[in-house]
Amino acid sequence: MKEDKHILLDLLGHDTQNSNRQGFASTNQALNSVAEILSYAGVKVEFQDYTVDSGNGQQVARKNLVAKLEENAELPTVGLQGHIDTVPFGDYGGNPLGEKEGGRIYGRGAVDMKASLASMIYVMMRAPGMANLAVNPRLIITSDEEAHSFAGIKRFLEDNPPIDFAICGEPTGMQVVDRGKGAISAVIDVFGKSGHGSRPYQGENAIVKALPLLNDLAALSSGIRYVTNPDFESSDSYSHRSSMNIGRIQAGETVNVIPAQLRIELEMRCVQPSDKYLALLEETMAPHRDLVGAYNVVFAHDPMRVQLDKDSPLCGKVLMLSNESGVFNGFSEAVLLNDTGIPTIVYGVCDSRMCHSSQEYVDIADLKAYTQKLTDFIS
Repeated sequence: MKEDKHILLDLLGHDTQNSNRQGFASTNQALNSVAEILSYAGVKVEFQDYTVDSGNGQQVARKNLVAKLEENAELPTVGLQGHIDTVPFGDYGGNPLGEKEGGRIYGRGAVDMKASLASMIYVMMRAPGMANLAVNPRLIITSDEEAHSFAGIKRFLEDNPPIDFAICGEPTGMQVVDRGKGAISAVIDVFGKSGHGSRPYQGENAIVKALPLLNDLAALSSGIRYVTNPDFESSDSYSHRSSMNIGRIQAGETVNVIPAQLRIELEMRCVQPSDKYLALLEETMAPHRDLVGAYNVVFAHDPMRVQLDKDSPLCGKVLMLSNESGVFNGFSEAVLLNDTGIPTIVYGVCDSRMCHSSQEYVDIADLKAYTQKLTDFIS
């Protein structure tokens, strides 16, 4: 049976870059490889098919993997959940497809979140040979967390899965996270009129036109950290604060053509209900209504706080994972699981500050420790 570190190297060896633009990689080969080793270990594997937009209006086939054992109806069912897609390689330093150096394994997605997935897969492989399981473990691997509006976990939830509790393996440094920030994604379009660059009087420059709106959005971005929630305070001094990022601006075709459109793509991380932030966006855009040609909220999710029955044996098992709890500053699929009534904590290996960075790695000793924690949880 493969060890967790070998499974991780295999996962990193598959290019699973994801993006809302054209050219993102398929996750099928990676999921097929996982299905093969799980099936060989006696685990039942199913795929869930769905499609996403390719970036040019065409639909591309995608899938999730769900694995389980013969389940005992008297035991609670616990989901071990994670995503297999990664952000693009970008400026990653080193081999993004994985390498081992000393006591560490490096690669794009090692932190977010193939290390945790490797442990979950290994635990599922061992589960058929474990006596007296305390829960029914169910492995859930989605394909679209980094892009396509969380299409993978949404497809999984369409089937109303009978899961009593779940662990999302996003990186938390093996600290239990029972609170998670909500998220908003929005797109604003400003329209002008094209023309030759030498005749500005015959067109309307969408970039110039959008500048007052951009300045006000920048001011909102700076000030939104003062929207706080004391319930989200933790050892991280920023965990109780909101944030906003203007992440992408698109405009123009070539330097000698007056740009006819400017698109602003932004995101917000919420510690209060999402309606409050949408109202702030509306308030910011109000003086510029004549500029805004289109406004679309791609998604809006409220923050989460996991509520566990203190008398439940699962609550005791959570306390065994970590004796302190924290806040997940990013957004995770755990929010959507909680929204549908599945209590879900975030608990993974690695330091989340390395997510999407130019170098991601996991200490093999930490990987082993995380694997053992998950093993203890299901047994």
